[in-house]
Amino acid sequence: MRPLAVLSGVLAALLPACTETYERCADGAVAVGTNPLRCSRDAAPPADACVAVDEPGTRFALPEVLLGIVPGWGGMLRLPQRIGAPAALDMMLTGRALDAKRAKDAGLVDEIAPARLMREHARARVLADPPRRALPLLQRLLLGPLRGTVAKKALETFKQRVRQLSRRSCGRSLQQVVERLSSYLEGWKGYYRLAQTSRVWQMLDEWLRHRLRAIQLKQWKQGKTMFRELRALGASRTVAQRVAANSRRWWCNSGKLLNRVLNLAWFDRLGLARLS
Repeated sequence: MRPLAVLSGVLAALLPACTETYERCADGAVAVGTNPLRCSRDAAPPADACVAVDEPGTRFALPEVLLGIVPGWGGMLRLPQRIGAPAALDMMLTGRALDAKRAKDAGLVDEIAPARLMREHARARVLADPPRRALPLLQRLLLGPLRGTVAKKALETFKQRVRQLSRRSCGRSLQQVVERLSSYLEGWKGYYRLAQTSRVWQMLDEWLRHRLRAIQLKQWKQGKTMFRELRALGASRTVAQRVAANSRRWWCNSGKLLNRVLNLAWFDRLGLARLS
């Protein structure tokens, strides 16, 4: 038995309402209708025009996502170009199916026709060659000039989680704190790796290092300990004295002179992962 037939059978068993097929009725046109024996090939078939059959069982979906299969070019490229990125993302993440009417309203289908006239409608659509309905300006921008970014709520959640992993009263050394943070940072960066906001990554890196410097000062506690440790790290006598003189102002100290001593190279030696 061919693998495609096996996959079709699994999808038909799991998603009987989303099992459709399409057939070419004219050059560049596709008619979509119900067929319980085959699964949906593509929510966005490669054609200049798409005519859906007016039947209750006609559905447009990406059922493969419910099996953990990433959609191909139809779902990842053509679908967002036809219905916009937010609607396409909803279909890709949920596997939700659209009937013929909703598909037409979304712009996925150009026309709805009765089953007995689907070929005639498809041919007429190709011959007339009307322009496809354009996406709204905002949807077009989401497909091109605008850059992917990280939502504000996600940034707040990130900072809250970092605060939990790096509590100043946790009783762990800075090296242990960095080890716990690094695994979280790598996972978070991997999840949002498509975001094109380098300035956001840079700001988060700066905030995180600022926080870790404050933790290190708190662990040193006394001014004389700060002076001794900073001198051992190569700080000048003047810098070490000024930091030690404000030994109780951890957050304020960690953003000024301490940057010259506990710098990027120092954090790299600790093994802290970078976001930027």
